[in-house]
Parts: sequence; C-alpha cells; structure tokens
Amino acid sequence: MEFLYIINPLNFKTYEEYIKKAATYQGAVLQKPSNLPKGYTLVKAEIEYLKSKEFEAEVKKEAAIKGQGKLLYAKKYDWKVPGKFTLEYVNGKNKFLLNMYTIDPETAKKQTGYVYEPANEKVKKESPEWALSYLSWRVKDKEITIQTNVNMSKEELIKLSKTMVLETK
Repeated sequence: MEFLYIINPLNFKTYEEYIKKAATYQGAVLQKPSNLPKGYTLVKAEIEYLKSKEFEAEVKKEAAIKGQGKLLYAKKYDWKVPGKFTLEYVNGKNKFLLNMYTIDPETAKKQTGYVYEPANEKVKKESPEWALSYLSWRVKDKEITIQTNVNMSKEELIKLSKTMVLETK
C-alpha cells in the first residue's frame, strides 16, 4: 500500500487573523511591510508547516499502528515550527508576493546578502502581469523572498524588505 500524507496550510481571511497566529511562533515571522505602496489589498495569507523526512517517518509509523489497515488515517497536529509564511497583496494587475521559508542553514545553499533578479524583458512585453522581479535574502534559519510585477529597483525592494520581518518571543 502506498503511503501519502497531506498537510493543509492554514488560510486566513484577514491580516489580523494571520498575524495573531503567526506571532505565536518563536523566531522571525513574515509581516506586512509598513512601507508597502498604498492601495494594495491582502488576497492571500497562509502558513504551511515544515515538511521533513523525520516527520514523514513518524506519521507513516503512527498511521500503520493506529490506522490498522484503514485506507484513511487523519490526525490534527499542533505545529510548533512553521515551514512557510505567504502574504500576497494586489492592486489591480499589480502584485506583491511575500514568502518566508524555514530552511536548514547547515544544508541550504549558501547565500550572502540580497539576491536580485529583474523581470524578464520578453515576458514584460508579452504579459506584464507575469513579469516578476525577485529579491531574496536570509536571516538565520529563514529565507525570505519578494516577487513583484511592480517596476521597482533592487534598492527599493531592499527598503521594502527592511519592514517585512517581525521577531517574536
């Protein structure tokens, strides 16, 4: 019998609901940048949980014991470590997609400073709403990214990045 596990992310309708839950985790969490351009509305706020080989092995073992041959075994988990935070803001066709991932700093590819990739010029001409500039950086065990189709320089995105991370407990 094949083993498959599904972890549904937590989805939030409002930023207030999201930040209330996000603030319960230790360490850095993703927050709305205080200098986000005016007129943007939150359309997605999500917290996904950390997926690991250890967790998969634990769930597989538990399902075999407690599931006793059932085709479906379900259990609610109270996660302590988030795997990914996502906030998406839109204003018409313009958008900002903000992500923060929990990474293993020992095994992750080394990155120092900010990495910037401007939007592809060909895509900009053909489908401007899909031409995304990308900025990423790391803080301890977190990788943080901004993707946007708004025409902003690397320096402008770095200014935005400075207000995206909230340190908790």
